[in-house]
Amino acid sequence: MNDDVMKLKNDLSEDYWFKPPKKEENTIFFKYHPIQISITNFNSKKLYKRKDKTCRKWVTYSKSQQLFFCSICLAFHRQLENNFCKGVIDFKHMYQKLEEHEKSKTHSAAVESFIIQSKNVDIKTLLCTKSVNLHKKQILDRLAVLHRIIDILKLIGKRDLSFRGSIESAYTLENENPWTRRLNIFFSKTTLNYIIDSIRELIISRIADEVNEVKIFTIQIDTTQDINVTDQCSVIIRYVTDKVHERLIKLFSVSSSTGKSICDQVCVNLKLAKINIKNCIGNMDGAANMQGQYNSFNTWLQEEAGT
Repeated sequence: MNDDVMKLKNDLSEDYWFKPPKKEENTIFFKYHPIQISITNFNSKKLYKRKDKTCRKWVTYSKSQQLFFCSICLAFHRQLENNFCKGVIDFKHMYQKLEEHEKSKTHSAAVESFIIQSKNVDIKTLLCTKSVNLHKKQILDRLAVLHRIIDILKLIGKRDLSFRGSIESAYTLENENPWTRRLNIFFSKTTLNYIIDSIRELIISRIADEVNEVKIFTIQIDTTQDINVTDQCSVIIRYVTDKVHERLIKLFSVSSSTGKSICDQVCVNLKLAKINIKNCIGNMDGAANMQGQYNSFNTWLQEEAGT
């Protein structure tokens, strides 16, 4: 024991050290404990050591009370119904009681609290280091696979290639597309859509940051029919930094071809992209429903932009 503990030991009675300590006294409390001495009628090796020869550092003995206590439960459990907080002595079944207490939930919880306080780290890291490291390795391996998938998706998109050819199953080894043979299980429809949506969101976010930085932009929209004879509207933004940029930010199905309806859909999509419509200075399109004095897309757009 160091000088501080010796001084306190002399100033305080022994019984003081076998009561729940104050939080600020925990450090000194565990410098005082454990008290492990030879006791008549008991085998010290069985008392203070487990069957695998490791020490039970939590067992501490009070000479004045002639009782065994659990120092960790005294400090962190604080519930006196725990026998080892009140003190235990049993000449017939003492070794059994020690093992039972050590396996109890209350003792385990107190030990976790003690480790967290003494090491200042979480219990998962302390007790499951190997599992945590394995988990980190698995995450890195899967991230590496994901990076390869993204590179493949970008290449397929740039070259306008099909993802699976004529066979739609992501789990077949007969896939016609050579890019997807090695990573079949990651190329399910759901996984691909998640990745594509994530890439889309990142691209739109980057465009929105540039547009909001330069403040001023114009909009060009155009519609065309797909194979289902449904009008698809493309929204293109033009803005200038050190050069002129022309970016496609949205493609949506047109529910109505009126200027008002298209303007509402464009404004909703610009808001979702976090682009301020107030910074729009015009529309570049000459279609009939785009230009006009009263009910055109351009008229409604000017109203929304306040120009």
